[in-house]
Amino acid sequence: MDIQKLRREHPKLLKYLVEKRYSEGYIRRIEKMLKLLFDNEGNYNNYEEFFQRFVFSEGLQSSDKLHKPTRIALRAIYAFEELGRYPDRIVHGIPLGRICKYSKLLPQFQIVIDNYQVNAMKTSKCSNTIHSEVANGSAFLFAMQENGAITLSGILNVHIRTFFFDGARMVRGQSYKSNIEAVLKGNTGFDTWEECKRIADALPPIRKSRRNYPYLNTICGKNSNILIMCHFEIRLL
Repeated sequence: MDIQKLRREHPKLLKYLVEKRYSEGYIRRIEKMLKLLFDNEGNYNNYEEFFQRFVFSEGLQSSDKLHKPTRIALRAIYAFEELGRYPDRIVHGIPLGRICKYSKLLPQFQIVIDNYQVNAMKTSKCSNTIHSEVANGSAFLFAMQENGAITLSGILNVHIRTFFFDGARMVRGQSYKSNIEAVLKGNTGFDTWEECKRIADALPPIRKSRRNYPYLNTICGKNSNILIMCHFEIRLL
């Protein structure tokens, strides 16, 4: 996030929206988001945190009709500033509305996330994948921190297990574990690697969930214009 860059470059975004004949309402929302970003510079660390504070300050909830347009407007600004991408009328899956735990991590845990991002940027991973892995990895490390760990060596197997299981059931799935594992293994080549590898090896085995695919076996008969029978059969693969 580079607000000074956004201050310099945002006229190009607004000009593009006018030239491409975006609606006045859409452009006004972009302008409102830009003003809020500039007026509150220094009071947030990333777009997710800014969005969270804006939602609460405006009293908007996810069910409110203005919530989605507001999120879309900020996504457009995010894509323009960080990815150099102009709006294309396609809603891209840039996650917003949730504060990443990174800013709450101790420096010795933040470096794990930083190291991962250095290595991740050398790969072909898309920004959305990196974002998700950072979010899940940060949440994991923050939970370890809340359990009393202040160093990587202080993260114990019991802490790791309780992150995934509450004693009665699994509370996080295989994809969540994979994202955490990606962050830990992304520390290859750094001083943190030995401990990150130990923690990655200690992650519990979680079976990939199997989905139920509905097979529709429909028997329909009509008496005049009345549908008299429909039968649906669902089989577990």
